[in-house]
Amino acid sequence: MNLKNIKNLKRGLRELTPVQLCQGRLAGYYGMVVGLVLATYSTFYRGTWGLGIFLLFLTWFQFVSLLAEQKTLIALKEMQLSLASHQGTIDQFNKKVEDAQKELEGKDE
Repeated sequence: MNLKNIKNLKRGLRELTPVQLCQGRLAGYYGMVVGLVLATYSTFYRGTWGLGIFLLFLTWFQFVSLLAEQKTLIALKEMQLSLASHQGTIDQFNKKVEDAQKELEGKDE
């Protein structure tokens, strides 16, 4: 990777929205859970019980993390919808503030 690619990568990471970041983490969790399930199955199949139990614990931990991340994504999307529904109210408030500032500027002159 050259310097330009690194700069583009940093800029792209800064511009990620929380929802995009959460979706990326979810994709990683899905892949990790599938890989751990396959690894656990193969270790139990081969008779390596100690490693299989450890992998079973890791699989359970990743599955719980996956569920928590899904709840986070749902909460983020609900928050976005809530903010979008209030956008008209926020725009009206900003307009009133601008009008009041113009009115005050007119009185000062």
